[in-house]
Amino acid sequence: KSMQSPWRIYFFAGLTSAMISAAIAFVMVRVLRDPPAPEQVQAADSPAPPETVVEEGEIEVTVLSDRKGTAQQFYRIPFASPPQLSFPGEMGPGYWNAQVLEQTAEGFKVSRDVSSASAYSPSITFKWRAEGLPKRFP
Repeated sequence: KSMQSPWRIYFFAGLTSAMISAAIAFVMVRVLRDPPAPEQVQAADSPAPPETVVEEGEIEVTVLSDRKGTAQQFYRIPFASPPQLSFPGEMGPGYWNAQVLEQTAEGFKVSRDVSSASAYSPSITFKWRAEGLPKRFP
């Protein structure tokens, strides 16, 4: 009767040892990871941390006979402070000679001046995205 090759015994012993070591390391990392910082610990009776809200939409800016135009957008739900406002897509306001004139927690205003442009589109629509903390009402 043939005797089992010694390399197989060493191979399976090494494989078993590696699997056990990986399992122990996984458990140790999960158990011994750093505790949360004190400011992250929340008492059971304190209110939940506020969640950010995202609003998205489109705003159309039409230029008038003086080749200038403005448009104002109000958010559906006001933010606690002016949110992070962005214009997703390849062609934001800067591409169309437009800029954000004013931004508040309630909305924003965009202006467009094409007085120096030789050719322009009279009406442009931008996609916008606002992200921030919602205003809390008493």
